[in-house]
Amino acid sequence: GFHAIASEQLEWSIANRQPFVGRPVLITFDDGFQNFADHAWPILRASDLTAEVFLVTDLVGKSAEWDAHNGPPAQLMDAGTVRRLAGEGAFFGSHMATHRAIDGLSTADLAAELLRSRMFIERWTGRPTTAFAAPFSVT
Repeated sequence: GFHAIASEQLEWSIANRQPFVGRPVLITFDDGFQNFADHAWPILRASDLTAEVFLVTDLVGKSAEWDAHNGPPAQLMDAGTVRRLAGEGAFFGSHMATHRAIDGLSTADLAAELLRSRMFIERWTGRPTTAFAAPFSVT
């Protein structure tokens, strides 16, 4: 069957030219919604799978105001939940500090957001991270 991997494992595999054994799958969730912790994570764990969640670190514990035009903004996970899930095997990466579109940021602002986001993720999870997913699918 399938086995879930994290982006750091994919990065290592590519850098070392080591193919995966079996059928790897990289499962990701953007934004860090609380409903991931409440609904998706228990199902993943029951299936012996993991996932990588891309957090908007300045808004952890708050709500997804960028989605307010779709209705009441969804609640985002708080730092304690991130810590707990990391301890249970979830992986976390950056979805920027503020969820601003990267194509409108200066190089200095982009670097500051990424560094701040990484600092918080590493503090909450106790693990280094280089994973990044740009908001609004901007690449």
